[in-house]
Amino acid sequence: IPLNQPTIQQFLGRDKEMEGLLAALEGADNGRGQLVMLMGEAGIGKTRTARELANQAQERTAQVLWGWCYEGEGAPSYWPWVDSLRNYIQGVEPDVLRGYLGLGAASIGEMIPEVSGILGDFGPAPSMDPDQARFRLFDAISRFLKKASEDSTILLVLDDLHWADQPSLLLLEFLARQIEDSRIMIIGTYRDAEAPPDSPLGDSLGRLTRLASFHRQAITGMPPEFVGQFVLGETGVTASDALLEAIYAHTEGNPFFVGEVVRYLEELGRLVESPEDPAGPVDLGTPPGIRDVINQRLSRLSEPCNQALATASIIGREFELDLLSGLTEEAGAEELLDLMDEAISARIVEELPGPVGKYQFRHALMQQTLSESIPAGRKVRLHARIGEELERSYGDDPGQHAAQLAHHFTQAVTVAGDEKMLRYTLLAGERALASYAHEEAVQHFARGLSAKGIDPLGQAPAADAQAAGLLFGMARAKLGLFSFRSGYVQEAVANLVSSFEYHLQAGDGARAVEIALTPLRTLVGERGGLADVVKRALEIASPGSSSKGQLLAIYGWLAGLEEGDYPEAERSFNEALQIARDNGDEVLLQRTLAQAAQVDLYSLRFDESIEKSGQVLSMSETDLDISAECAARYAYCVCRFWTGEPVAQQELNNFAAVAERYGNRFWMHMALWISEIKAGLDGDWEIARQYGGQGLALAPGAPTLLSTMPHTEMETGQFDRAEEMHQQLSVLLAENPSNPTYQYPAAVVAAGMSSWLTGGTRGLALSPRFAEVVLSSEFTPKIYAAVTEVGLAFEALAQGDSQACRHAYDALIGLKGRLIVVAAVDRLLGQLALTLGEIPEAIDHFEDSLRFCDRAGYRPEYAWTCWGYAAALHERDLEGDRSRAEELLENARAIASDLGMPPLNLRVEKLISEMGEPDVPAYPDGLTEREVEVLRLICGGKTDREIGEELFISFRTVGNHVRSILNKTAAANRTEAASYANRQGLAG
Repeated sequence: IPLNQPTIQQFLGRDKEMEGLLAALEGADNGRGQLVMLMGEAGIGKTRTARELANQAQERTAQVLWGWCYEGEGAPSYWPWVDSLRNYIQGVEPDVLRGYLGLGAASIGEMIPEVSGILGDFGPAPSMDPDQARFRLFDAISRFLKKASEDSTILLVLDDLHWADQPSLLLLEFLARQIEDSRIMIIGTYRDAEAPPDSPLGDSLGRLTRLASFHRQAITGMPPEFVGQFVLGETGVTASDALLEAIYAHTEGNPFFVGEVVRYLEELGRLVESPEDPAGPVDLGTPPGIRDVINQRLSRLSEPCNQALATASIIGREFELDLLSGLTEEAGAEELLDLMDEAISARIVEELPGPVGKYQFRHALMQQTLSESIPAGRKVRLHARIGEELERSYGDDPGQHAAQLAHHFTQAVTVAGDEKMLRYTLLAGERALASYAHEEAVQHFARGLSAKGIDPLGQAPAADAQAAGLLFGMARAKLGLFSFRSGYVQEAVANLVSSFEYHLQAGDGARAVEIALTPLRTLVGERGGLADVVKRALEIASPGSSSKGQLLAIYGWLAGLEEGDYPEAERSFNEALQIARDNGDEVLLQRTLAQAAQVDLYSLRFDESIEKSGQVLSMSETDLDISAECAARYAYCVCRFWTGEPVAQQELNNFAAVAERYGNRFWMHMALWISEIKAGLDGDWEIARQYGGQGLALAPGAPTLLSTMPHTEMETGQFDRAEEMHQQLSVLLAENPSNPTYQYPAAVVAAGMSSWLTGGTRGLALSPRFAEVVLSSEFTPKIYAAVTEVGLAFEALAQGDSQACRHAYDALIGLKGRLIVVAAVDRLLGQLALTLGEIPEAIDHFEDSLRFCDRAGYRPEYAWTCWGYAAALHERDLEGDRSRAEELLENARAIASDLGMPPLNLRVEKLISEMGEPDVPAYPDGLTEREVEVLRLICGGKTDREIGEELFISFRTVGNHVRSILNKTAAANRTEAASYANRQGLAG
């Protein structure tokens, strides 16, 4: 972007916008990084506003970096970043650049090859799985810019983000989370009409809005009073008020449209008309569309100039004179320069800073209008010639321009054939993978496979090396992404298997092993078919090698979670661990332990999982592999929850922080899910809703969240909200085939809890098929079976079905002393035994549940246990049972009132009614006898712990009584409660 240059167009009517932008720039100067999005329609002045800020930033000695996004194909992945960073890097002294880049030089060099040209060859970055590799690149860029901004503030402008590729948007999100303590200001511009919530940019904006550093500024048309100043500045003409009003009415103050109409009227000689002239403003009528205005302006250029511009429009928004010269044989170099001068004078194109001979169309609409004017046949031939010219220009190193070449040869396939299109499409896909732009890579490989007539979902071996390359590329691109859509991983594995088979049959064992080592993230419960591939690769891998160890770790995961063979998984993990220790391979050691911990978790071996994940987390933070750390933190937190061991909030914060630093949406959503569960178990319903909402924004349709979030709503009586989430889960089930991925256990537990809490009147209906899908498969992970059995237990209780209760009791008895999802198994066992008439067993289970929930601090589950225990005592009706039941019900009532749990409150009141009025003295304000006992001890200065010891009740129960006393007596604290007791004669 040409900055600090004279311009005829006046920067008018933007004082308010500039005031806010300059304040944000001031904040960045002072170390408070900012992200500001300028939004508005095409031509409204977003870029012009950003340019004015850039001019002022340069006057303050800030570094200005500018990147453009382009519509359509042809630009490489991360183009706005590559373009801006490359120009900046080339202007920095090598020694200074080396200090800025640090250890990230190799990663950034993969995206911007010019880095190695400046600093020398530093070798490839170490191999990592796709998510970690992308994180490494994003982290390197973030560190580079933050380090560079220490010397001078950086203003980074990303223009036309509505056309940005998804990897570029993900990088923007990552950097935005890192800049709050930096001297970096990011300006993004976009057309709001082209960024709906379901678009890539709309999706990114939904997450960016949660950042404190994020601001959005709408750019609107210039006010009417500035139109006259604009006309005067552009043309030197003082137009009549009537004409100015007509211009404003026709353009609504859009500066680009105003400029085009004014220049058009000037060319027609109509700016100096008098208001009375019958050919004047009153006859302007409905103005032509802006494209028509542009066409009319273009028609006033010379024919050679129009032809040159039309050809340039096929090259792209930016174009170089040398390339254009090779395509316009009728015009020599000098004549072409004259034609460009003519276009510049007409304000159609502008010359770009840097090397001489680089131009761009002033507005995308100008390029589009010219391109649309070219007949289809000529357009195809032009694409072919452009591709050939670019080939000659790039010589033997077309790699970083592969997307551009693939675009032109794809458009020219009807005249140039598909050989070059396929070659450059494959190369473009590999380039996208190398820069971790998986979304873009999928598009490239899909186009290549389509051209070869290959079904990407087919199972047959590839027919040739090119087909094998495209299929392997597609597999890696899909596995680099993640989807909860069942079958997604199977599609990727089918592509990988086809490529693996080709290389195996071709005798290229090394390549086959490399393919089998492809990092993957499968949907647990879905059999992708990769286990056989890895097993065959193990047969040809070098004994004792790191490759063998990696394959063993992968196979351990697959054997445990796809094949349901825990002994085989354990054997593979142990062998991988031995190789890691023999080779001193810390990364392999961590990843193997983390994967083994996850297999233990899904196999209900919680203690073993805690031990293995704890080993990973006990290592020095500086040495932790980030993917292993995420997996280990997940296993560690979940297993501690489900064994009733308290999990500190800091542990959850650490998990969320590392997942966010990783930039991995799967782990970020899992961290939010675990935090949502923790908040729900504590009864912090609003906090649970916040975590759940953030998680669904990251992973729409996640069955994890859709199984637990409705529970919060139903516990608090918000059944309409719960039903909305149940509907989302129903949609997810309808879109997936019948295999035991988590959608089905989630549906069973959500439906069962809904039936239990609503009496079967509302919520998700439990289809027998849901449970059958899970329990009938020999490959279902044990934890999924357990979740399903919990859901069936709730359904059996809701229906009062003795036979189903017996089945549920027998299925869950082996899990006593555990929490599954959000239900204490001991509480469920007690309820089931009570329904079956086994009162002594029920009481034992309720006692166990009280201890479990009290230790873990699970207040809602503790309250439900109190209610169930009281029902069992009422049923038994031995001496002392009534008194104990009343105490339990008072605890349940206190918690239910404190946390706002209407369904539990109703059941407590119903049971109290069934028990009849107790023969006890009446106390004021509804205080119970137990509460009066507690109040008397408060008057005596006893602490909660001392009160619990004296009354033989738990510390947590005392707390419930104290809260209830304060509520009933309207006392703000214990001192006021003691005063109340003295006034009422209750102090004893």
